[in-house]
Amino acid sequence: SKPPLFHWVGAVIGSASGGVSELVARLPSHLAALGILLCVALCAYALSKRSRTTESNLYCERAALLSAGVLSLTYGFHQLAAQAMVDMVFSLCVWGAIASVVCGAKSEDAPRTLLSARARSAFWLFCALAVLARGPLGLVLPVFLTFIGGAWVVGVRSTFRELSRPSVGWL
Repeated sequence: SKPPLFHWVGAVIGSASGGVSELVARLPSHLAALGILLCVALCAYALSKRSRTTESNLYCERAALLSAGVLSLTYGFHQLAAQAMVDMVFSLCVWGAIASVVCGAKSEDAPRTLLSARARSAFWLFCALAVLARGPLGLVLPVFLTFIGGAWVVGVRSTFRELSRPSVGWL
């Protein structure tokens, strides 16, 4: 059925484990939930590292652990992780796109580009995977969220220029 990414991941896991069972059908959602927790922790660490109020790396590590811990304790997160649906795989792709932008931002001394080429390519790759996971919403949602966040942080013109910059990820 459509969209195919969730089923492709389940088929790969099923072929590696020797068959399809209820656990194999739910495993992509569980693995995606772990990936989302990792992306949330990476984003929280990167954002707290860039904060001007940060005093030490211990603060950044606490922020990362706390943000992932709070998400892991929410009821809705557990419900979606336990179901064999495309939602968690799609959310992982969106979080991967956001994390690639947040963690791949260059320092302020590099005025020509805001993102590294690797981060830009990773962003578009995660957008492509999100399209395979949920359809056109997989492109619209990460681009919209990145545009809104970027417009707030660096301005509309810089964000538009950065998103429209040619990248290997476009392929």
